[in-house]
Amino acid sequence: MRSKNNKKLVEFKGEHSIFEDGKFYTISDYVKVCNELNGDIIKYRTMKSRLYRTQYCTPKQLKPACSFTKNSLLSDTEAQKCVATRSNLETNSERIMAKWLRVKL
Repeated sequence: MRSKNNKKLVEFKGEHSIFEDGKFYTISDYVKVCNELNGDIIKYRTMKSRLYRTQYCTPKQLKPACSFTKNSLLSDTEAQKCVATRSNLETNSERIMAKWLRVKL
């Protein structure tokens, strides 16, 4: 079992100019390289949350924060309304089940 003070090593998979495919790097290594390459600053906690439950890191996860949060088609307020009104029930069977669970006996 990994000690609390040990650094977490995450394997990199994919093509990148600095990282090699199959090698293990720490989260601080990923943050350091991303901040040098991108104009946008990525914080340590942001990268840690991106890699929290993953086995490996991909080039997509090394993109700046603005590419994850902004939607090019919608403004911020329209995106917030879309998320607020979106249903958590994804499939047709979940919607039917929810309908019948609300029926009084």
